[in-house]
Amino acid sequence: MLTMSTLRRQPTQARSRERVERILQAAAALLAEGGPAALRPSDVAARAEVPIGSVYQYFADRNGLLEALVERYFAQVRDTLAAELAGRTTLDEVLAGLEAAARGWLALHRADPMWTQVLYGILGDKELQARNLADSQENADRLTAALLAVAPTADPTPLRDVVLVTNHLFPAALQLALAEPTPERQEAVFSVWLAMATREVRRAVG
Repeated sequence: MLTMSTLRRQPTQARSRERVERILQAAAALLAEGGPAALRPSDVAARAEVPIGSVYQYFADRNGLLEALVERYFAQVRDTLAAELAGRTTLDEVLAGLEAAARGWLALHRADPMWTQVLYGILGDKELQARNLADSQENADRLTAALLAVAPTADPTPLRDVVLVTNHLFPAALQLALAEPTPERQEAVFSVWLAMATREVRRAVG
């Protein structure tokens, strides 16, 4: 979902919302093809078949376009976690939901290079790194609450510390896995992070 923080102005009519969506779809396609450097507003306007002024009406520059795509990335992570954790009532079920969410994101990155370029964009920009840290803090709160709901005797402070660290390392684990040349090697590298995260959460729960 687009918010006031990601747009210069908020589209209020169906036509303007459709135009913003076309701009973002064009930006996503260019990002997948050429990385963050490919997000030139003029090229985005040409791909979206809209006037260049329409791009600048909603996005200040290339960074604004990338920021909007990053916000969609964060929102989709949150939505995926919420869906996978819904109805889980035991620790094993919550951990299974987290594994399903993590593996789902690995599959998504394999299938759509745009998401991988968003990830590289986050890791290569100081402001987006700060946003990523804030998002990691928020996700740590959500995940810790989900774990405490099924393990109420756990000490919340060390548990949250473990969740925060493993969650913040997740993009780096994705990056390392996706750099491997075959799906088998990607799975092997990603499984190291997954096993570490699961082990440390179980240890923190006690």
